[in-house]
Amino acid sequence: PRFQVEFIDDGQATGQYRAKYATIVGKVARAHYPPMYKDWAEVPDLTKDALWKNVLEEIDLPLIQKECTLRKLNIAWKQKKYELRHVYDKFPIDVEQKRNVPIKVKKKEWEAFVDMCSTEEDKTKKKNSLTGEVSRTEGYVAIHTGRDGSCINFETKQSLEEIDRLLSNEPDIVERDLDNDPVALEIAQREKRARENSKSGYEAIMERLEEVDKARKILEDGVADLKRQSSGIGNASQIDHHGDEYSHVDVCHPYTFKEVKVPSVPCKEIRVIDLEKHDVKVDSWKGMQSAGDHAAT
Repeated sequence: PRFQVEFIDDGQATGQYRAKYATIVGKVARAHYPPMYKDWAEVPDLTKDALWKNVLEEIDLPLIQKECTLRKLNIAWKQKKYELRHVYDKFPIDVEQKRNVPIKVKKKEWEAFVDMCSTEEDKTKKKNSLTGEVSRTEGYVAIHTGRDGSCINFETKQSLEEIDRLLSNEPDIVERDLDNDPVALEIAQREKRARENSKSGYEAIMERLEEVDKARKILEDGVADLKRQSSGIGNASQIDHHGDEYSHVDVCHPYTFKEVKVPSVPCKEIRVIDLEKHDVKVDSWKGMQSAGDHAAT
């Protein structure tokens, strides 16, 4: 059966199925994304809709989450292209590159990908790299930005600005090993902040839900009290008739009312009932008596 995923305001998945959601999105991107497009904007809308439907086969998502999920698919797609580029770079000429088709990639799509990577534009980018290879930093930037360099969200923008600052001071830091790479450290810190924010956001939501639940119960109790009070007022003069005189009058006395006005009635006794204390106060009269105002106790 399909499962549901919780999201916070910025579109980040949260809750117990957060990791499973990311796994399925990545799996769909790897299995169905055609790698021969340079940019997400070039991917046909029909292909995007098909990818969305592939995700819906396993996850029950509302339509409002389509755009967010497509952004996740885009990131996973770029990651796949980044990995395929490493395969492409292992071979010096197009013939060998096209012959060595990666596992789970269609031959026709791989050949189109090789042709795309063999353009003068891509060769120039590779030549301008210090080692002739795509660095971790270049891969991260490519995955988390659009073709026009725009960022997918504000936090990513902050990280990329910090990466640009580091690179402007030391261009060769991208060639360092992972433990000594400030760029890798910035990326790791960003991912840690994202996880912490997701967790704190989830906890805040749960606390808010608990508060709402408590408020709902208080409201229900209040409504029940009002119903009881209304019923009591409606029955304020339950009179038993015996001959020419009344035997008694029951007067409900809710704790929310300051006083109860009892009309002049022929009766033998008046019982004032306090709903809060659950007791009965009896005043007796004979013949025609005028019952005055009784203050609440």
